[in-house]
Amino acid sequence: MRQMDDLSGQKRICVIRDVYGHHRLGFPSGSGLLCCWAAGLWESEKMKKALGAA
Repeated sequence: MRQMDDLSGQKRICVIRDVYGHHRLGFPSGSGLLCCWAAGLWESEKMKKALGAA
């Protein structure tokens, strides 16, 4: 699993699979895994930045 810092630099982002079998970016937190239901554009831009910085 690929992990990276999010914009705040405090949380970690991980790729999780939702109940429909789609891959989503999720934010693990103290209250459990919070799935990011952002638009596909946000996800693709985030992944592009992450892959570009690697």
